[in-house]
Amino acid sequence: MTFRSPNKKIELEGVRYVEGIVQNSESIFRHFDKDDQGNDCYVEFVVNGLTTNYGIFAQIKSGKTYKDKMGYKIPANNAHIKYWNQPLYKSIGIVYDPEIKKAFWVDFQSISRIILKF
Repeated sequence: MTFRSPNKKIELEGVRYVEGIVQNSESIFRHFDKDDQGNDCYVEFVVNGLTTNYGIFAQIKSGKTYKDKMGYKIPANNAHIKYWNQPLYKSIGIVYDPEIKKAFWVDFQSISRIILKF
């Protein structure tokens, strides 16, 4: 037998939540299932039924460990911060809180740890 992380269910719940938000806005959600090296998905924006060729990459984190007294956060080392801040497209972090069934986005370029509700 192989080990499956107990947090896997919560991780998938967060990805599905974000995917639902994107789909409900009629934009395009592309999940990266394999070889996650810092981004979990790409979202391409659709406006009035037309694809825009504009979008964002997102790192999605789920669970209680990504919230503290100051708000929601995604801990990262310098290599990840540099990776997220030097893309061709903007990268954002999204933290899904399974207790309240909501997601919040984190701007990697900002010093602030909690920015806006997603």
